[in-house]
Amino acid sequence: MEKSYKSLANLMVYAVAAVAMIYAVITDLTVPLWYVIVFIAAVFALSMFANRGKRIRVKYFVKGLEPLEKISVGDWIDLRAGETVSLKKGEYYVIRLGVGMILPHGWEALVLPRSSTTQNFGIVVANSMGVIDNDYCGDADEWRFPAIAIRDTTIRKGDRIAQFRIMENQPKLYFDTISNLKANSRGGIGSTGKR
Repeated sequence: MEKSYKSLANLMVYAVAAVAMIYAVITDLTVPLWYVIVFIAAVFALSMFANRGKRIRVKYFVKGLEPLEKISVGDWIDLRAGETVSLKKGEYYVIRLGVGMILPHGWEALVLPRSSTTQNFGIVVANSMGVIDNDYCGDADEWRFPAIAIRDTTIRKGDRIAQFRIMENQPKLYFDTISNLKANSRGGIGSTGKR
């Protein structure tokens, strides 16, 4: 969704620049050339502003962890175990991720296991998905991974066990109580069948 907004912003910027150039040609440059150049430069500066990323301030709670960075494939950012821990099958443990962050105002983070975490490390996340609220940014607010071991395993400090992305907070919601939903009922969970 965010990418489509950026593409639309780029298209609008280039369209405005094109219109300015066409106007300059049609008016036989009766408008001073430097006006047109300054206008086009301002439009391109606006384009750069529209495409800039979000800045996130990160505190590293664990020395020796590699700094966060986006890999070239995918949109999610990998998170590493901030400690070495050995778990027995069925054991629950909250693994330190070694980082805390100040997210941009109006944004929150979703934390999930990487697709290979279960296969490589024998753990699953206990609460299905972690949500880091914008105000979870105090000096002691380290991100963590609540893990359940599905086999005897050892996770080592620096292992990439999770991933996150940030998303805008949902808009303010208002709830109205009604007595009828006025739509056909689908028949409950699994009503569309297995195949």
